[in-house]
Amino acid sequence: MTRSTVARIRNEHDGAPVQADLAVLQATPEQLIARVRAGFEYREFEFLQERLELSLRDLARLTQIPERTLMRRKQAGRLDPSESERLLRLERLLALAEEMLRDADKALRWLKTPKSAFGGNVPLEYAATEVGAREVENLIGRIRHGVFS
Repeated sequence: MTRSTVARIRNEHDGAPVQADLAVLQATPEQLIARVRAGFEYREFEFLQERLELSLRDLARLTQIPERTLMRRKQAGRLDPSESERLLRLERLLALAEEMLRDADKALRWLKTPKSAFGGNVPLEYAATEVGAREVENLIGRIRHGVFS
């Protein structure tokens, strides 16, 4: 997927940008709930895959969506609400890391580098569950506020 394709995808979602980058942090809970309930467009999965520089298989594993299901979702053009919520979880962590580090490349490296706070696990892997994602968010918050972690 080219950068121009990614930019186009971001600007074509129902007249509003696809929730990624810092925009996901600016949306109201009501907006996010409505989007999750409606199910994200499949192209948002592709967009996040590009942003995280992951293979389809790796992002499918992190979002706990079987690859065969993803192929069906691609044909249908939309994820179901539970799949959308898991994708949103990773979008939010990416946005928080970018906000913390003020650099997309550094944020991506941070999310893919093992952290002692997670027992040597990688934040993206740790965030494969809601509980793990909350812990990653908590660590980002502590770092942003200068709390020793």
